[in-house]
Amino acid sequence: MAHPNPEKVKIGWKALLISVSLLAWPGFSLSQEPEPAAPAAGAEEEPSPPWKGSAALGYTQSGGNTNSTAINANAALSRDGELTDLGWQAGLLYGFTRYTDKNILSANNYFGLFRVDQFLTTSKRPYGFCQFQFQSDQFAGFWGKYMAEAGAGYNWWKSKKRSLKTEAGYAFIDWNYTEPSEDGRRWAPTNNSVARLRYWHQVLSWLALSEEAVYYLNLEDTREYQTESMSAAKIKLTDRIGFQSSLAVKYNNRPPLVEKKDAYGQTVHDADGNPVLERAKYTDYIWTNTLVLSFP
Repeated sequence: MAHPNPEKVKIGWKALLISVSLLAWPGFSLSQEPEPAAPAAGAEEEPSPPWKGSAALGYTQSGGNTNSTAINANAALSRDGELTDLGWQAGLLYGFTRYTDKNILSANNYFGLFRVDQFLTTSKRPYGFCQFQFQSDQFAGFWGKYMAEAGAGYNWWKSKKRSLKTEAGYAFIDWNYTEPSEDGRRWAPTNNSVARLRYWHQVLSWLALSEEAVYYLNLEDTREYQTESMSAAKIKLTDRIGFQSSLAVKYNNRPPLVEKKDAYGQTVHDADGNPVLERAKYTDYIWTNTLVLSFP
């Protein structure tokens, strides 16, 4: 697939990978917090940590000049062990806009994720991770994006009120395009390096902020890269119910081909009746506001 403008994509990816690798090295620490105290001799072991979960749901309906409906949902489940942390997450966004007597699909994406963090010591600072993820976004040009990652990370700030983790590793990504690429492919497996930052902060008893930023670089063609960012603020309303506002931004400097749409969401056709293809937008963003139910 031809690059849109190779001259504009000159990035210091080698320097970035080296710096992230340094951040993941256990001997280099920004933390000024003391290590947690070891349990006293003879003390009873605490029971296995319980599973924690949450479910979020958002709904938007507009009428008048614009008739549209959208729903977004998200569910998460996690378990923090002495040395092993597990996490599952899944979500979807689906919506349509009504033009005269037709409902035109305007959003159709969903994802699922499973992750394991294996810490090397009970201090839970250096760790290895593996993550498996599936994404689908019709309007971004792919029915499936299958991802498998593995690497190493380090937890710089470890307390009940904040956490800062950096990671570096390898990611295998296999794309299943909605339309054939410029070289006729429907599938495009790639080998990538990955760098990630994960931040969480309980600012106040009722307010928590989080950020996750990820960078993927195609090792077979270093002009091709992707970035993803998820920022969120969660407000505690009751012990179990909260309100969350989040912004997800994704950038792909070599997006897939998609069908061109007119101002009414209809596919544009050429003189022979074939759909006109164009490159998907480089940047996607989704701003969602949801009520969150936490358990137990």
